[in-house]
Amino acid sequence: MKDKIERIAIPVFGTRVSPRFDFAQRALIIDVRDKKVDSSREVSFDICPIFDRLTFLLQQGVQVLICGGIRRCDYFALANAGITVFPGLVGEVDELMEMFFNGDLPRNESLFMEHEGEAGRNPGKGYGRGHRCRGNPWRGRIE
Repeated sequence: MKDKIERIAIPVFGTRVSPRFDFAQRALIIDVRDKKVDSSREVSFDICPIFDRLTFLLQQGVQVLICGGIRRCDYFALANAGITVFPGLVGEVDELMEMFFNGDLPRNESLFMEHEGEAGRNPGKGYGRGHRCRGNPWRGRIE
């Protein structure tokens, strides 16, 4: 009987976790078996706008996302799709993977990147009037 493989995605900047999920250009997709890396590959997010990343990660079979800053709406979209999210993490990928294997990776669920204005005097304004993470913020915008 084959051991279960767990697929993990980590947005990266060099050898470190990317500071922001929505600005990451690359990610590592890591297959884990028996608390060891079975295989890994790097994928590009350049062709994947932020509002399509959830679909991309699901198509890749990702079960766990280890990331830095993430918007609240992205966190809940991923979690509602069944992906376990470890947000607000910084550091070298190898160190965080070791923490993951040991069960020491913290779940910083209270740390989210907010849209401009959301944490200040105009909550919920973000990208523009009425936008609250409902897909593409640029759709219908007239320049």
